[in-house]
Amino acid sequence: MIGLVVLTVLGLYVYAVYIVVRKYTRKAREAGRPGWHYGLPAFLAMYLPVFWDHIPTLVVHQYQCMNNAGLTVYKTPEQWKSENLWVYEHLTPLDDIKTYRGDGFTYYKLNERFNWETHWKPLTLGLVYKDVDRVVDSKTGEILIERRDFSTGIGNFLVGYSDLRDYKIWLGVPKCSEYGSKDKWFYQAKAFIEWKRIFAKQLIED
Repeated sequence: MIGLVVLTVLGLYVYAVYIVVRKYTRKAREAGRPGWHYGLPAFLAMYLPVFWDHIPTLVVHQYQCMNNAGLTVYKTPEQWKSENLWVYEHLTPLDDIKTYRGDGFTYYKLNERFNWETHWKPLTLGLVYKDVDRVVDSKTGEILIERRDFSTGIGNFLVGYSDLRDYKIWLGVPKCSEYGSKDKWFYQAKAFIEWKRIFAKQLIED
């Protein structure tokens, strides 16, 4: 029902834009000017208050997906173990994962040495949001693996919304990880969740 209301309002808005632009195009011609002299400003005055962020959002989102999204493994478990002899073997995975917050990140302790950190923050005037998952050495602060994804931050207005922007259903494009090449989301045929489980000692590496 709510979706039908939104689509109806959007349809009425488009129709109103058409009526206004046609009216001012006629006025321009009656004044001996090309129709776009009045028609274009009228269109922009009607279009920009609602759709001003449409093209910028798509451009920024596509740029981030192409250039900054994906999985990066800075150090594999084997490489970390070679630098920390006899430490990994004595780590024990935590059954009761506790949550901590700080520095804009949410922390989950995987074991005595590794944290799983998540972060979600707006970029570029709030047009695009960056989603980060990473495994960090809790002792040194070294980032070992990091997964970066980007979304438009548009929620589902059918189940709730945080602001009016959630009603802009045309901005609800998929996350970077949901389309395009899948290669950037894997390293040595393993996705982030598999690497995280290896560091947590919940999955034995082949």
